[in-house]
Amino acid sequence: MQAKGQHTGGGGSADPAICLYLAKPVFGPDANGNQVQVSFDIFREQINFRGGSGAVGRDIIFLTNIKKNVATDIQLEVGFRADPNDASKKIHYADAIIGGTAFNWNIPEPERGTQSGIRYGAYRVKGGRAQIRWTNTTYSKEEK
Repeated sequence: MQAKGQHTGGGGSADPAICLYLAKPVFGPDANGNQVQVSFDIFREQINFRGGSGAVGRDIIFLTNIKKNVATDIQLEVGFRADPNDASKKIHYADAIIGGTAFNWNIPEPERGTQSGIRYGAYRVKGGRAQIRWTNTTYSKEEK
């Protein structure tokens, strides 16, 4: 999954990724002692500042582990909400729920944010193949 969003003031891509939710394989022994994939570690690769890229501009944060071949409910909501401490300010957020656990994140420099969006699919596969099965998918877009 990918949270997208545009911002003012330049910096970075014209269609920037704010954060990517990454699934990385975890290996362990099977009944015969062979190393096989047993689960996925889920990470959020998030910007440190608008337009951030590379080691300085992004951090990779571990979120959770999910078992291989186990259906897992995932929700992602990206958008803007009023700052409860100052109604004149906004919070730009990417809030995920993975397997029933919330992983909420406030995007840096919310005052620069102008748009939010979501993309999902397989983007890059290293050393093998990927199979992602999406079921019961819904998407809701709200224009303000």
